[in-house]
Amino acid sequence: NATPDFRLISCDHNDGIIQRDHRRLALDSGGWAKGLAADQAVAAALGAGARSAQVNCGFDIVRHGESAWECLIRHPRRSFRDVAVRCRHHYRAVATSANTETWRAGSNAHRYGHLMDPRTGAPAQSDLDSVTVFADDGFMADALASALFVMGQDDAIRWLRLHPDVGAVLIPTEWNDEIGTLQVFGRIEANKAVGS
Repeated sequence: NATPDFRLISCDHNDGIIQRDHRRLALDSGGWAKGLAADQAVAAALGAGARSAQVNCGFDIVRHGESAWECLIRHPRRSFRDVAVRCRHHYRAVATSANTETWRAGSNAHRYGHLMDPRTGAPAQSDLDSVTVFADDGFMADALASALFVMGQDDAIRWLRLHPDVGAVLIPTEWNDEIGTLQVFGRIEANKAVGS
């Protein structure tokens, strides 16, 4: 009873059809549903006549407005309230993925996070503590934050260099709390949070 291979899922981008070639395969919307929900909520507000809107779905944020805005990235290894980075940007959406809030302890006292690696079928073993993605829509920001986290630092950096339209802040596991040692991509002004 081996875990079915993720490559048995095929996507037809022209017709918008996703097929699975094994009955045990299923798609988990956990990596993109909050971003998509925020997109839909902002669209509904604008459709109802609002000139601007901002929706926060579990810290996946989508905003429609003209000016630059700020968001805060929580510190991945400290209190829920501690902020690591303050970012000023013009992107419409921002989402963060990390394995620091939702995890379980294994029999060897190792923490296993909720983000799964489809290559192994096991919890992702990343050298990143958190990945925050800035994009033009919440669906893309949410999905990419999860994917880049699972990829790990080197592959995430390579991918981001090939996609300059996407912004990101990567916090590696060995981060020393210095802004200059973060990996920052895109049109983002990243600063140390006051008091951190």
